Amino acid sequence: MNRKKAGAKVKARPSLEWSNLWCIVVLALALLSAASVRVRLLEVPLERDEGEYAYAGQMLLQGIAPYAQVYNMKLPGTYAAYAIIESTFGATVAGIHLGFLLVNAGASVLVFLIGRRLFGGPAGAIAGASYALLSLSPSVLGTSAHATHFVVLPVLAGFLLLLQYFESRKPVLGFLSAVLFGLGFVMKQQGVFFPAFALFLFGWRIWRTRPLALGPSAARLGMFGFGLAAPFAFTCAVLWWRGVWSNFWFWTFEYARAYVSTVSIEQGWTNFWSTFTLVVEPSLLIWILAGVGLAAILVDRKWADRRATMISFALFSALSITPGLYFRSHYFVTALPAIALLAGAGFASVGGLMLRRHPGRAWGAAPAALAVIALGWPVLQQRAFFFEMTPIQASRHLYGLEPFPEAIEIGRRLQEQSEPQDRIAILGAEPEIFFYAHRRSATGYIYVYSVWENQPYADRMAQEMIREIETAQPRFVIVQFIPPRLDGWARPYLKQFYELEGRVDMISDEQTRYYWGADASKPGPAPRRVIQIFRRRGPLSASARGSLPSR
Repeated sequence: MNRKKAGAKVKARPSLEWSNLWCIVVLALALLSAASVRVRLLEVPLERDEGEYAYAGQMLLQGIAPYAQVYNMKLPGTYAAYAIIESTFGATVAGIHLGFLLVNAGASVLVFLIGRRLFGGPAGAIAGASYALLSLSPSVLGTSAHATHFVVLPVLAGFLLLLQYFESRKPVLGFLSAVLFGLGFVMKQQGVFFPAFALFLFGWRIWRTRPLALGPSAARLGMFGFGLAAPFAFTCAVLWWRGVWSNFWFWTFEYARAYVSTVSIEQGWTNFWSTFTLVVEPSLLIWILAGVGLAAILVDRKWADRRATMISFALFSALSITPGLYFRSHYFVTALPAIALLAGAGFASVGGLMLRRHPGRAWGAAPAALAVIALGWPVLQQRAFFFEMTPIQASRHLYGLEPFPEAIEIGRRLQEQSEPQDRIAILGAEPEIFFYAHRRSATGYIYVYSVWENQPYADRMAQEMIREIETAQPRFVIVQFIPPRLDGWARPYLKQFYELEGRVDMISDEQTRYYWGADASKPGPAPRRVIQIFRRRGPLSASARGSLPSR
């Protein structure tokens, strides 16, 4: 007995420990590396989701409420975030991506702070660095400012405050945490799983408290639930006050419910595996560390008090990628904080094991080598995208022959050839053209996908779109593709009232030719994709020039 005690005093188990300075250095290097790539690629053309957010943000800055002239199923939080970015950094591609850079860096810092609080400094540093790299990867379209990134930032801030609340029991921290989780939902519907996580964890902590005081516990839970609901309730109140409640509810709940009901479970499973392998492959070592971290949390007693917190966060994060069973690559962004935190835990576990098994100086640098290999592998795998591609090449690499670079030139041309009050209609899917041209859409249907889909509202939507376009008499109509439901109307309508003004022939990834005026009717090399721009003949009526789509 005495010998055991004496032995315990003589030799303590080695553990993985870094000074705060070294933790900050590791995180700072990762943030600076990611920022250098993002700065180099600031001018990557907006893709169509970004175009929607940028145009809606532009409209907000002009005093136009969401869903009044932009019909879409997404909740309006990201529209507001884009409006803030555009007003701060400018309504340009570079301005939007600069604001996004700061949002992403903030999320990485929050992952670091959460990881440090849960698993220690080294784990936090690796977690923050891992998130910076994972969220930059082209495998999740990391240079595009999708709504998922704007879900992540308030959710992580809420998570950090919730952990602080559990330690301090300060009611204000709990309430602010709930509000931030609720704000994550307002950014996009799939964020709803994070308020659910917060409510579960809050309730779990209350249930584990002994003795359990039902009255005070119910009051705390009720206040926390109120905080979770507050952002959405405030959003609903503002949209009702602005007179767009019916549009808002139809598009974000009724139509959205139809949209997420079209994919079968079998197809969803196929979607998941095809995307999951692409997401994991370039950052495989980080994902392996995450798997090790998950196992360590489940079996290591020293982390038993954090087990419910991390496992539930990972579970609800995984659920956040499932709505609709589409499993598009950028949907995985909401799961990346959990993966990064698990990777940090895995690093701390493996690094500590190395030091315990080989306590000599020769092995002292082994954890650092593990960190370099795990974080360096994604950079090596994706070095061409990170360091060599131009912004246009990066766009082609991410999206193939989508007309995102061409939208910039089309928007510039339309701005030059029109007046601020003129309207544009797009028979296709490129709302970024409205943003570039600084012109409003002739219809709230800034995409034609909803008209194309096999869903119960499609015929009604097609007739509504036709009515709005005919009423507005747009100066220009851009034809990218015409859905079958619009084909019988669109071709005769364009033939009667419009003439060909421009043609964009996308011949290859490297070559696009633009034809304007009389040249638009001349033949050229066989293109892979064509965009036509039609100009309305003659002057517009006074009523059309002042008309705006309404429902």
